[in-house]
Amino acid sequence: MDDDATVRTVFRRMLERLGYEVETASDGVQAAELYRRAHARAESFAAVIQDTLVPKGRDGPETLTELRQEHPSLRAIATSASSDGKSTEQLCRQGFAAVLPKPVRLEEMARVLNALSA
Repeated sequence: MDDDATVRTVFRRMLERLGYEVETASDGVQAAELYRRAHARAESFAAVIQDTLVPKGRDGPETLTELRQEHPSLRAIATSASSDGKSTEQLCRQGFAAVLPKPVRLEEMARVLNALSA
């Protein structure tokens, strides 16, 4: 989930290159709905990757809090630009399993996703 269409496209390509099927969302409301629909079909996401700052929508931390009430085992990764003002420690305390600083490198994304599935 990212409010920037270019970032969503880049992430989609990176994740598909790593062998994942990908759903994208522009804000937390849309991301939560995609997650709920997949869960209702008995499908699951390996993880959700959420932007921490969405100026005109629900951001990653808010969305994670909402989804965790329904799905406590949800694995979430935050993506963060240095200007977000939230530290890795703060984001992990909010429930994110990992933080990928922007710009995200393919190798780092693969490492984080592999660690989550281990």
